Amino acid sequence: VLLSSLNSCYSPWAGFAQPTSTPEYTPDTNWSSEQLATALYSLNQTNRLLALKYLKERGAGAAPAVPALINILRSSPSVDARAEAYNVLGSIGPEAKDAVPVLIEELKEGKTRTDKLGAAAGLGTIGPGAKDAIPILIRMGLDDSDDRVRSSATESLGKISFDKDVLDFLISRMGAEKSGEVQIGISRGLCAMGTKARPAVPYLAKNLWWGKDDHDIKQIAAKAISTIAEVEFYDNGCAQGGFKEFINGELRIVLEARTWWTNTGQYQKWLQLSTLTSTDRSEFGKLIAS
Repeated sequence: VLLSSLNSCYSPWAGFAQPTSTPEYTPDTNWSSEQLATALYSLNQTNRLLALKYLKERGAGAAPAVPALINILRSSPSVDARAEAYNVLGSIGPEAKDAVPVLIEELKEGKTRTDKLGAAAGLGTIGPGAKDAIPILIRMGLDDSDDRVRSSATESLGKISFDKDVLDFLISRMGAEKSGEVQIGISRGLCAMGTKARPAVPYLAKNLWWGKDDHDIKQIAAKAISTIAEVEFYDNGCAQGGFKEFINGELRIVLEARTWWTNTGQYQKWLQLSTLTSTDRSEFGKLIAS
């Protein structure tokens, strides 16, 4: 009887309804998030990964597992388990804010590319609750040698903060960055800032003209412009080389003078940014003419 009582006290399932799937208590989709979180402490790697898979499918509903996910990042040597833990934190979103300190630690230590990418992306999905990570994300977006890490860091910055300092940093990186993959991350970050990123429109638009032939760069830059300027986005037109014209002011003359409009053999659909201010149009005109 005493042994039975001790086993009950030390059972990881004490306080939970006993799972009925198998005698080994293999995680099941019917388990609660709290039960799945407890399975993350299992010595069985297969069970841990299975629990992580089910938690990732629950989105914010997996929030009770945040402490166990933090434990995996701080103690697990398994690359697979760590990668999945980052994915689960990302799926939880703002409710995973208690993980911000450990995600910052992972960025600073930079053990592996997986750790840096997972930490940067996770911070971005947490959003404004991860503002303490802004300095390290700026450093990673500026100095990291890996294009994918710089891309993830700059994208996450736009998801975390709408502050002018962050906006100015992203605009400056867009002008200096040579990597197309990082240009995409910057565009996504600016897109996440929404109308707050209005000063970035001319710089985003420049990616639609020259120096960047990548289809994805053009498409994502155009999507960012449409989100920031709150206008309809035409995928075909923008993805094939940009929008036909701004329908106001001197930009109409500038853009209609570009002979590349006929390169595709057809006129593109228009992305009409009629809501741009005269200052926006003037600044963009200078960039296009430069």
